[in-house]
Amino acid sequence: MIAAWVRGLSHTDPLAVVFALGTTMIVLGLRRVDQRIPGSVVAMVISIGIGSVFHLYGQGLRLVADLAPIPAGLPPFTIPSFAYWTALAPAAAACAVLSLVESSSVARALASHTGQRLDMAAEFAGQGLANISAAFFGGYPVSGSLARSTLNQQAGAVSRLSAVSCGLLMITVLLFLGPIVGKTPVASLAGLLLVLANDLIDRHRIWVTLHGTMSDRTAFVTTVLGTWTLPLDQAIYVGVGISIVLFLRRARLLTIREMIIGEKGRFREVDPEAGEAGRSCLAIRIMNLTGPLFFAVAGELEAALDSLVRNLAVRVLILRLRQAQDIDITTVSILEATAQKLASQGRTLILLGLRRPALTLLEHTGVSEQIGQENIFPTQAGWFTAMEAALQRALALTGEHACGKQCPLAEYLAAQAALRSITQI
Repeated sequence: MIAAWVRGLSHTDPLAVVFALGTTMIVLGLRRVDQRIPGSVVAMVISIGIGSVFHLYGQGLRLVADLAPIPAGLPPFTIPSFAYWTALAPAAAACAVLSLVESSSVARALASHTGQRLDMAAEFAGQGLANISAAFFGGYPVSGSLARSTLNQQAGAVSRLSAVSCGLLMITVLLFLGPIVGKTPVASLAGLLLVLANDLIDRHRIWVTLHGTMSDRTAFVTTVLGTWTLPLDQAIYVGVGISIVLFLRRARLLTIREMIIGEKGRFREVDPEAGEAGRSCLAIRIMNLTGPLFFAVAGELEAALDSLVRNLAVRVLILRLRQAQDIDITTVSILEATAQKLASQGRTLILLGLRRPALTLLEHTGVSEQIGQENIFPTQAGWFTAMEAALQRALALTGEHACGKQCPLAEYLAAQAALRSITQI
């Protein structure tokens, strides 16, 4: 495209360049005077006036009406044809993705300045209804506009009535001003598009993205390159596809950290392989699982649990699942297999902090019977209440073990009991 543009420089129409750059300068100049001045409208009126007064239309200056006359009156009601839906479906999906992404981005950008609370479900529903309505009147796909929304906010709009006013004004233009708008020079619209395109570039957001994570940089750079080299709908699909891949990559990252007694006698999490300081029990290991527990992390979860099972010093393995989400049948099967491996060697698996959906799944699949109801401790009201119950069960199973009377977990329970006694007194 750049090569074709360079080859066409010899055919440049100076008059069109003057109108385009003049429009750009008028819009930018009026912004410096007062942001509330509708510079786009003023620039279009000036370009129409100059073209009409000096009769520049006969000197090669193309008008909007030369491309397609603007019909006077409201668009007629029509029933959309589905004869070409297979050909239009890919582009329609790309338009839907682009419109939702654009509108949500605009809404978040404005809300960050106004402090308003967003309801994206309502926004998406409104976008869908607007596009369905537009289909019956020959309209284009619609979405939120950063330029129009920002101008609306800068003009002092505080409610949705501002958008209603814009709609009524547009109806007035269609009913009475269609022939006048048709005299707008195409070159002036090109100059206006330069300004609008510049407005859409959020340089600060680009800087933040490029200084973010590798995933952020990859998604941004790949989408930009795709936009430069591919048709727009395909570029959108590339960006969405990369975002989905990166999301799944993040979603499959399961965090498994050991809980030990810290210096102040409280639980804290450590990396089992980092060798961080703290007091732990050799016979009772407490592992805190954070993140999604669905099929994508099955391999990672199974490998982590197998390494704990191979440690024969562990007599009771406690898995804290309070911060785990999306437990499915695949991960439940892994938990069942782990319990069976431990039970075959006279050891025990205890599940701690289960929420109602996970408990229901365990009950429906029969895994709760395999593990044992006495070894399952749901979430309870109170700070670490379920943890204390699970520790009491674990200490009852191990009895006198390698830690002896100096077991940090036993000391923790004793300290908590003493604290409750003092509180009651």
